[in-house]
Amino acid sequence: MCGRYYIEIDDKELEEITKKVQERLREEENQLTIKLAGEVFPSDTVPVQVGADAFTPMKWGFPGFRGNEILINARSETAHEKKTFAESLRERRCVIPASGYYEWQKTNGGKLKHRFYVPDRTLYLAGCWQA
Repeated sequence: MCGRYYIEIDDKELEEITKKVQERLREEENQLTIKLAGEVFPSDTVPVQVGADAFTPMKWGFPGFRGNEILINARSETAHEKKTFAESLRERRCVIPASGYYEWQKTNGGKLKHRFYVPDRTLYLAGCWQA
């Protein structure tokens, strides 16, 4: 379960996606700040693919139950049963372009961060979004 991922702008495919999202924001005269490169954290606004060639900025995460938390992961085995995710999973799927993602390994001294990626390839992470 990915808690962070990253975007390397020197990836040609990600560079094209970034240009499409920036162009869309200019057309809409939207002043939204989007994370277009580097490590992406929950609550960052990032480029998301919602159609064959349709990209839009979205904020990463669903509102939590207490209002001050962000839910960022849904278990594939149970997401369709959860009130928070079920409708979005059925009706609003998307993919998130990334260069790679991070996972942490618990150690005696804390946590060790590992980076996973495929050299010279864009990864697409599965997602869903709220209306």
